[in-house]
Amino acid sequence: MRQSFSTAPAPSRRRGFTLVELLVVIAIIGTLVGLLLPAVQAARESARSNTCRNNLKQLQTALSNRETSLKDYPGYINPLGLTGSVGTDAGLVRASWAVMTFPYIEARSLWDRWSTGFPNQSFSYNNDLAELEIFICPSDPPAVPGEPNLSYVGNAGFIGRSNKFNSSAPENPGNGVFFDRVRTGGSTGYLGPQDNFDKQNYPPITMTTAYIQSKGDGMTATLLLSENLHAVHYAATGPPPGQDLDVTTQDEKWFYGFCWQQPANAGAAQRINGNLTQDPYTSVSEMGQPLPSPSGAPSGQATAANIADAFPSSNHPSGVNMAFVGGSVSFIGDQIDPTVYAQLCTSNRNVSDLVDPQNRKDKDIPPADESAY
Repeated sequence: MRQSFSTAPAPSRRRGFTLVELLVVIAIIGTLVGLLLPAVQAARESARSNTCRNNLKQLQTALSNRETSLKDYPGYINPLGLTGSVGTDAGLVRASWAVMTFPYIEARSLWDRWSTGFPNQSFSYNNDLAELEIFICPSDPPAVPGEPNLSYVGNAGFIGRSNKFNSSAPENPGNGVFFDRVRTGGSTGYLGPQDNFDKQNYPPITMTTAYIQSKGDGMTATLLLSENLHAVHYAATGPPPGQDLDVTTQDEKWFYGFCWQQPANAGAAQRINGNLTQDPYTSVSEMGQPLPSPSGAPSGQATAANIADAFPSSNHPSGVNMAFVGGSVSFIGDQIDPTVYAQLCTSNRNVSDLVDPQNRKDKDIPPADESAY
């Protein structure tokens, strides 16, 4: 008797992942994600920094075009409006350097309102304040969306020639590029309280490319704009009396500008990224009150600690983006030598107030080395 055997294959037995294998896969995925996240964050920061540099380049171009047309750079604060008028409705206001760029950054509608000085006190929050992306670094987002924030400031020169820190000396044009252009001949008119620079025989300083090229340090060696986390809203001192925005605070360099300190006195706070504390100007509603003094000092009382807010700062790691008069935009490290930094700020170091730690002044100081930054 023949015995038959089945040739059909035995049913296969399916095998799944064990718990150990599953944990190993999860661990590998977690490790890869952990390795990837810093790269993603670095790429995002690189993109934000590129946008910031592009903003500075556009603002430098706008200021250059304005200088070509009007033959001067604006001040960090300027008179704007019907300058020959009198009376409470004359429409003469103070405007930051940022406002003066409106015609050159495609903000003509805002300029048409500001350039008349809001005659008849017709200022409107809805019409005359706006968040302009060109003024905002992506790494320095506004605390309140829609506010007229400002991430960039102009080269305002030596901090020792500021209103609060030196009441006896006028500004020195060799120290920087942006100066107080609100000079009222001893009468404050409608431009706020008289400060130390609003004196007779203190003529406004008119800075030009020709001066920087022919007598100064040159366009490629003179800083124009920088980032600063502590800049005041671009419209803080704008509207005329009777409006909500502040017109009572005396103008200070650090509201719209960055400064340099004598190298021998430049401490940790008086350097790039020396002050990364919270921006004291977070909302437009603050502009209805006297502007808070930087570094927590009582309002209207500047102290030596205020100097910290007058220096470049950013949320970019290890430095800030800065634009030169000549058009280049560079990332300046926060470890730059104080003497080199001061030299890059002066428009004409031979007549500036700059003294290096060896007590050498002006032309005796070796020129800034480009490799230092």
